[in-house]
Amino acid sequence: MDMLIDIVGHHARQEPEKEAYVFLDHTDDTVTAINYRELYARTVAMARALACEPVAGERAIILLAPGIDYIVSFYACLAAGAIAVPCFPLVNGRGLDRVMAILQAARPKIIIGSSAYAPELQMIARSVGARLVCPEQVEHPSPTDDASWYRPTASASQIAFLQFTSGSTGTPKGVMVRNDNLIANLNAITERFQLTPDSVAVSWLPPYHDMGLIGNILAPMYAGCKSVLMSPFSFIQEPTRWLKAISDHQGTVSGGPNFAYRLCTDRADLSQLPTLDLSTWSVAFCGAEPIHLASLEGFAERYQPAGFNRSAFLNCYGLAESTLLVSGTRNGLSSNGKLASCGAIIPGHALRVVNPESRQLAPEGHEGEIWIQGPSVAAGYWNLPEETQATFEALIAGREDEGFYMRTGDLGYLTDDELYISGRRKDLIIIRGTNYYPQDIEAAASSEHEAINPGSVAAFSVPIDGEESLVVVAEIRRGYVDRMDAAVIQRAVLSNITKKVMAPVHELVVVAPGSVAKTSSGKIRRSQCKIDYLQKKLKRIEPKQALPV
Repeated sequence: MDMLIDIVGHHARQEPEKEAYVFLDHTDDTVTAINYRELYARTVAMARALACEPVAGERAIILLAPGIDYIVSFYACLAAGAIAVPCFPLVNGRGLDRVMAILQAARPKIIIGSSAYAPELQMIARSVGARLVCPEQVEHPSPTDDASWYRPTASASQIAFLQFTSGSTGTPKGVMVRNDNLIANLNAITERFQLTPDSVAVSWLPPYHDMGLIGNILAPMYAGCKSVLMSPFSFIQEPTRWLKAISDHQGTVSGGPNFAYRLCTDRADLSQLPTLDLSTWSVAFCGAEPIHLASLEGFAERYQPAGFNRSAFLNCYGLAESTLLVSGTRNGLSSNGKLASCGAIIPGHALRVVNPESRQLAPEGHEGEIWIQGPSVAAGYWNLPEETQATFEALIAGREDEGFYMRTGDLGYLTDDELYISGRRKDLIIIRGTNYYPQDIEAAASSEHEAINPGSVAAFSVPIDGEESLVVVAEIRRGYVDRMDAAVIQRAVLSNITKKVMAPVHELVVVAPGSVAKTSSGKIRRSQCKIDYLQKKLKRIEPKQALPV
């Protein structure tokens, strides 16, 4: 079984009544469960609807809200031989520009969307010459229906799906993930996350993001265990819902970016703490953005009375260009005193730390750009040969016989075979010859004042009078807009940045809630924040008092 869709069929035959996915919908407090038999039968029915015209090798973009239909649609693309393009739903026109950019890049033959938005989706489909398929209009099979499916012949080297990068540092690009890339990475995730058929995964991460899709939907299927899911919007509205789901369903594996743990600490509903049982949570992974030990320490301290064990932390590193996981080890809060360890490299892969200018191997413990080689490394970017060559065909000077490596653009170093991430090369801020990592500045700005929305601070540099200058944009929390003078907030935050990072801030801008641009997975889009700043589009909250000169 070298295709994921074959594994779905295998589970349907071996354990048909076992729950595969449970979706918690907090908009109407409903719970939808689907077992392996139902999942495969609905996948086959959807695949037939997709394949009423030849679709093998064609792209099918998924514009659905998180839920069972999203999962079925993805597997149906695999079954029909179409190349899935996971994307986010269009609701009231939000995100239309980004969706249109992905549509123009992928040129899909099929758009999978909700019938609730059929008129708008039909217009979009016609504009790119695609056919609209709505899962609600595909009849659910009965238990007696024939669920056999003769899928088109596929090879390990064929593309399974296009994972469009989040765009936090530039224009989104479609990463071509092959069938063999996917299986190799699912093997690694299963081993590192200690997934077994008895595991219970719990996730709020979006299915259109690589960590949500591969780590929390596909990996549990690969391992044959249950996955309990909810919408990311449910989590953002009330972070404690995530922890309650782990408690109610006896979750064993769950996690998310650093900001998720911070939100659960800062916005915790303490009245629910006595009702939570987190003792079954044995793997708490953290990745997708810089990891701050203080955030994880705070979370562990807050939820230790509920049975959370800090040894469950598994800090990891990954990116779409390597399917997902690159490194990770369940080692609690292992660190070098400053940075969290992102664990050991997954088996069968090579990771090198390279001087990005000379392309020579950096000595152990010295910082450089992270380069990766192995079966999880994707085939490149869809229809972007120059970008593919620049990123996926890098050679180490003097070691060209090792073959191509993939350049991550991330900075870090190896010590005792453990990886430490120190920053993003493209986001590095250089002021007067001194290097500053934006995440350090953002962390300093977020930690000082209760009015600042955690995870909603952007630091970047702009040219002023021929010199790079530091700008920090900080989003204020709802409820503080009319309660507190922005000048008071500015003074406190500037003082903390000076104290902790010693970075000279040219301007600190306090903005209204929801003003800081983010990706679908919650990462700060620094490049977009910079554009909004330069074009004077930020929703500033002007101070009532003048700041001292």
